[in-house]
Amino acid sequence: MRRYIGFLILILGSFGYATSYDALSFDELLARAEVAFYGTVISTTVIDQEGEPWTQVSFEVLEPFRGLEKDASSFDLLFYGGQTETVNKQISLMPTFTTGEKVLVFAYKAQYYSPIVGFRQGLWRETENGFRGETGDLLSLDGDTLVLKGAGLSPSDALASLKQAFEVKP
Repeated sequence: MRRYIGFLILILGSFGYATSYDALSFDELLARAEVAFYGTVISTTVIDQEGEPWTQVSFEVLEPFRGLEKDASSFDLLFYGGQTETVNKQISLMPTFTTGEKVLVFAYKAQYYSPIVGFRQGLWRETENGFRGETGDLLSLDGDTLVLKGAGLSPSDALASLKQAFEVKP
């Protein structure tokens, strides 16, 4: 009986490690972003790297904030997982993208399972209410400070505030 209880504890304990990450403040996201931009998803393509599927997402850069040349027209990011002819790997909570959607992206330059800062926390999708994060929170202002929760901002106000935030914390 003890053997079964030990086995059950081992199995249940392992679930806590599947796609977990520390919650980051907006300032932490800003500080960790090596690449930041506002753009449109151009395409998503699953490629094979050493027998593993990776989804390449291509963006048209509409406004670069950090880590890209001011005249950069596109940028690609790789995300672990996807479906090839022989492999189908779907990663829990991994961001997915739709061609044509407009997004704010804070990312790392190096290849990680998810290059988005904070696994998915540095990604906001443009909606009619402003930029919404993967957890549903709207990018907002608290006084002059950008925050992750609130009533939201128009996309143009959010972009202006982001531009200023990146100038203050280069």
